[in-house]
Amino acid sequence: MHTISRLIALALGMLACVAAQAGGPPLRIYCVYQAAHGFRAVSADYQKRAGVSLDLPLHCRDHFSPSAESLKGGDLYLTTSPAAMAKAKEGGLLDSEPQRIGRVVPIIAVMKGNPHKITSLADLARPGLVVAYPSTCIGNVALAIIHKNGLDDTVKPHMTIRTGNRTGVLAPLVEGKAHAAITWSCAIIESGRKDLGVIPIPPEKNIIDPLLIAVLKSSPDKARARAFLDYLGTEPTKKLLAAYCLADE
Repeated sequence: MHTISRLIALALGMLACVAAQAGGPPLRIYCVYQAAHGFRAVSADYQKRAGVSLDLPLHCRDHFSPSAESLKGGDLYLTTSPAAMAKAKEGGLLDSEPQRIGRVVPIIAVMKGNPHKITSLADLARPGLVVAYPSTCIGNVALAIIHKNGLDDTVKPHMTIRTGNRTGVLAPLVEGKAHAAITWSCAIIESGRKDLGVIPIPPEKNIIDPLLIAVLKSSPDKARARAFLDYLGTEPTKKLLAAYCLADE
C-alpha cells in the first residue's frame, strides 16, 4: 500500500512538472475573426517560445458587444473596432491601455495576371464587370469604401454577388462568376490560393481598421497576459504578423 501511495505521489509530481513546463492553462484571447488565421500561427510560435498556448474564442467585429459577460474568463481582448474597444474601456473591463499591433486592409482580389486589367476602384464600374463582396462585416466595409469614394451610382450596381465570409467571397471569383472581389488582404493568405492577385486600394481611398489588444480585468493571471503583450512587440512577432498581412507597414 505504501508503494502504491509513493507511485501515485510520483505520478502527481510528474504531472505538476509537465504543467509547469507547459506554462499553465492557455491564455484566453477573445479574437476578432479576421485575425484568427494569423493568430493561430502566433499561438504555435508562442507555444514554442514560451510554453504557453492560446485559446482563441472568435467574434465578429460588427456583432460583438464587449461586456463583463461576453468577455467572461478572458485574459485579453483583440478587436479591429476602436468603438468596441472604447466601450470595453468605458465599461471598466480593461486592465491595460489598448495597444495597436497591426491593421486589416481591404483590397480588390482578382485572378492572377489580372485578366480584366483592373487597377482601381473606379475600374469596377466598367460595363460587364461583376464584383463580389462578403455577406459579413468586411462586406459592410466594402460598401462604406464605395460610398466614401462617391461610387454608389457607378460601382455599386456592379456589386451583384454578396456571399460568404472574408475567404468564401473568393469562390465566385475563382469560379468565373465574378471578375473581382473586395475582401481583406489577410483573407488571401488565409485562403491558401496561389492563383489570386491583389489590387491595392490607396490608403486615402481605403478604410483601414487598426488591430487593437488589451489585457482584461477578468484575467486570472495578468502577469502572463502582459508578458504576451511584450511578445507581440518583438521583431520576430511583427514579421510573423506581416506574413499574414496583419502588421503595420
